[in-house]
Order: sequence, then structure tokens, then C-alpha cells
Amino acid sequence: MKILFLINALEHGGAARVLVTLSNELSARGHSVYIMADTIFKKINYKVNDTVNLVPRITEKHLKLPRLVRKIFVFSYIKRKIKSISPHVIVGFMPRNYFIAKVLSLGLSIPVIASERNDYTINRDFYEYFVRNFIYRFADAVTFLSQRDVDLLGSKLPKKIAMYNPISFPIFNGQSTRSKNILAAGRLDGWYHKGFDNLISVWARISKEYPDWTLEIAGDGSEESVEFLKSLVLQYGIGGQVNFLGFSENMEKIFQTSSIFVLSSRYEGMGQVLLEAMSQGCACIAFEFDGRTHEFITSFEVGIVVENQNMDKLEKAIIKLIQDESLRTYLGEKAKLEAARFSKDRVVDQWEDLFQKVTRKIK
Repeated sequence: MKILFLINALEHGGAARVLVTLSNELSARGHSVYIMADTIFKKINYKVNDTVNLVPRITEKHLKLPRLVRKIFVFSYIKRKIKSISPHVIVGFMPRNYFIAKVLSLGLSIPVIASERNDYTINRDFYEYFVRNFIYRFADAVTFLSQRDVDLLGSKLPKKIAMYNPISFPIFNGQSTRSKNILAAGRLDGWYHKGFDNLISVWARISKEYPDWTLEIAGDGSEESVEFLKSLVLQYGIGGQVNFLGFSENMEKIFQTSSIFVLSSRYEGMGQVLLEAMSQGCACIAFEFDGRTHEFITSFEVGIVVENQNMDKLEKAIIKLIQDESLRTYLGEKAKLEAARFSKDRVVDQWEDLFQKVTRKIK
């Protein structure tokens, strides 16, 4: 089967990492996979297999045009690429890319799937609200990151389905020495979304009691975002106990050598990084996101789920794990067993089933 994915870029973020994981596995299974993204002006920070076809969605020629004219020519270019590839199915990652795919494929008899990558109720602007509430209904299928979102929508969008993200790494069954650290990860430009400001403030309350422990935040971002977070660290006087790791191509190793992982986001559709931390044996703490987190941390034996944005309870959970090494080890082992439910083999099986269903309907 010929499959075309549309996404903004492959530079950073959970959506890009998930798309690359799906594409590599689908290609390994014999499908012809195309990724249309900004591959010229944005870095590709994830390993894309040679068998996956990368298609730029904007070229240097387009940048020479005035902004409004540029959009027209870019859309025309994308439409020509869709026609030339002639995929059996198109998947638009996030609302904007689904909308582009749907409009530009009109009249081509190609099924288009909308793949939601965040909390459905969080809209950054009217564009996202409009696409989610009015244009998604025309999709051949809409995938959501949790069963909770599917249940919340009820009878709305009858073609919806819960499609969990696959874990990028194999489950870690080796031995490793774990540092005395609390790890968080995500794009620093999304520091408000990821709650890094709150996590730093909570760490400031307790760090002096545990001088041999550090808070580490993995992820890249603009100079402005980095400086803002570093200014918070200086403000709290905890510079010696906070490290910014930057972007890493080897997050697998970082998870394997970390003791505690904290998902401090204010909202999440799924929390891909949480599953990855679980798969590598970290003892995990995560806020509850309207019932979604319990789909992944299903019991107190797997990890600690904290009332969303309750900083006092987050503080107590971190202290509990710092003080109890045996509990950290126990939770890490149980987390690995739970994470196996989200192996890429299982998830890609589900995607293949969905592709078969939507293409059969078009025929």
C-alpha cells in the first residue's frame, strides 16, 4: 500500500518522533511510505530509514515569493505532489495538516485520515477549533490518542478511533546504574504546556534537602525560552542542582540511566515521553489529564498519578520516590511491563487495519 503522511517538520516533538517510528515500521513491512514535511529549511532530528520517501513541502523557489502568493504556490505544489504520488491513503498529523490534505485531495478519491496529536479540547486558535469541530466530520477516520477522548465525544464524529502512540524504543531489560536525578523532557519553547516552570518551582522547595540529587530537563528551544527557564533557576538559587541537557539523539540512554521521570504538563493528549520513560524502567510521576493518564499508568503499582497541577501532591510524590529506592525499582519494573502494550508492532498492526478499512470504503 502507498501511504502519504503530512506533518509540519521532523525537527522535534513527540508527533514527529511517532510519525518516523510509524513510517519506518510500515516501510519495513513492505508499504511504500512518503512523508511530506519541511525537510529543506528544518532539521531532521530523527532517524528516517532509507526506504521511506521524504518529500519537501516547500522549496527555496517558494521563499522568493511574497507571503500571500507563496501560500498559493505552495498549496499548488503540494497538490501536484499528491497527484504524482497517487497514494492509497493520506494521513494528516494535527488539524492544519489534515485540513490541507483534505482540501488538496478533493476529487482524487483518496481517503484522508485526521490524526489528532493532543488534547482535543485545547485549541491554540480559531483555526484549530474550526477544523476539529467542523472539518473533522468529513474525514474518513479520525484517530485520537486516548479512549477517554473517544468517550468524551460520544456520538460526535462516528468515524473516530483511539490509536495509541507506539514506543520508539524496545523495552529495556538490561542492567544500568541510575543517577540520582529527576528527569523531564520536551520542547523548551513549549515550557508552559510542559509545566517546566512549575516543576522548577517545586524542585526549589525540596532540593536543599537532597543536595546529591539534580533536576534534568531534556529538550531544545529558542534562546528566549532557554534564558527564561534559566532565569527561574537563578531566581530560586538552585543553579547547582538543575541541568539543561538540550536535544539528544540518544534519549533511550538518558531514560535508562535516570531514576525518576516527571510529566509535569498542564495538558496532554497522551504524553509520549511518559511511555518512553516507562519502557526504559524509570519510576514515573504524572499529572492526571481528565482521565487520560490512567490509561497508561493503570494502577499505583505502575507509577504515581497526581491531581493535575496540584503542586503540593507533586512535591510529596517526588520526595516519596527520592527516599525509597526499592519503590523506585519496583515501579520501574512494573512500568516496563505496562509499556509493552504500546509496542510498535501492536500499534502498527492497528494502523494497517485502519488503512484497509478506509481504502475498502473508497473502492
